[in-house]
Amino acid sequence: MTAEDRIKQRMEGRKLADEFLDLLDSAAEGDLSYDADDSEMSAPLPKREGFVRQIAKQLGVEIGGQPLSKMTDAEAKKYEQQLVGFGKHFDETYAETPLEYLEWLQEKQMELSAYLRSDHAQKRKS
Repeated sequence: MTAEDRIKQRMEGRKLADEFLDLLDSAAEGDLSYDADDSEMSAPLPKREGFVRQIAKQLGVEIGGQPLSKMTDAEAKKYEQQLVGFGKHFDETYAETPLEYLEWLQEKQMELSAYLRSDHAQKRKS
């Protein structure tokens, strides 16, 4: 690899880092909106939001003014005893419900939250 190639790759890496930091700043302000015309960050919303939340979690950053927290073991054990009140695993405890299903449900919830924040959905309130 030539010195010129290394410089080009570093410049591309810096551009990607700037785009990521802009996205993280938007998330910290509670804006995880998805612009389909945005060619630089065109990942589907659940993947984009999941990506930002995972990085924010690792960095200890707040999303939309809400700290990302996790339950203590005692809280998690208590939560697991609650019944799922809907869907495929209705009337099962969260402990009995496969984690894959709960992760899928979380992804769908993020997508629903984004929809509910959209101007289009807000017009339905009128």
